[in-house]
Amino acid sequence: MNYIGENDALFDNLNTEGHIANSQIIGFNIYKKDFQLRIEVDFQLQEIAGGHMKLIFLNINEYAFYYSSDHIFYNVEIYKLLKKGGLYYISFDPEDGDLSKISINDNDFILCGGVEGYFF
Repeated sequence: MNYIGENDALFDNLNTEGHIANSQIIGFNIYKKDFQLRIEVDFQLQEIAGGHMKLIFLNINEYAFYYSSDHIFYNVEIYKLLKKGGLYYISFDPEDGDLSKISINDNDFILCGGVEGYFF
């Protein structure tokens, strides 16, 4: 795996490069390590042929994902990345409209204390 970055630097990269727009989430891994909950999300990137990216979310405060067999598994058309205080927020299915604030209508989100990114 090739390290992309972490925390602010990673969020800046994802906001400017848009790596996960029009990507597909191909897997989740939710587990505890050193008594802290972690969530790994794997993406198949559309912009890079055969490209994959892994985001590892650390120190989870809150998360919510929903799946129904009536829908395609996690196509990411748009996403929302925000920093609120010392926490990082990402929604893979944000409410249409304002992408500059957290909304109670955002779906498929993670609120956490840190994030790392890798290409593989």
